[in-house]
Amino acid sequence: MAQHLFQYRANHIYHPNDTKETIDIMLAGPAQHLWTKSLSNKWGRLAQDNKSGVHHTDTIDLFHKSEVLHSRGITYTTCMLDHLPLKIEPNRVSIAVDGDRLSYVDDLTSPAANLLKTKVLVNRIISYEKYRLKLMLADIKDHL
Repeated sequence: MAQHLFQYRANHIYHPNDTKETIDIMLAGPAQHLWTKSLSNKWGRLAQDNKSGVHHTDTIDLFHKSEVLHSRGITYTTCMLDHLPLKIEPNRVSIAVDGDRLSYVDDLTSPAANLLKTKVLVNRIISYEKYRLKLMLADIKDHL
């Protein structure tokens, strides 16, 4: 049985010296084929597909650095690595884009209920106990 050079702890990937593994180290390590596929699938879902044929959302467009307008900025991504053993694809890469270096002219907010509406809803559910009202909250996987 092959010994892993990384450890799974609370679904995050750690190096034996207690530091979180980075995508660069994992792409150069013995399990590089797993992480290359996971990273490719993540970019494929966000962009316009990949060789594995994952379902794409066309959320982002990728282009070369030379095509960036001078009035726009360039930012960086941070990759987080997780191992979710119950999923079909257990090795997961999450990508976070830091927006502090970008300029965007459109509205960046997602409309949501304000605090007053949330309090009224929760109060209604608590107050009408005899009707056995229930509340369900959901998270959207691919927010477009």
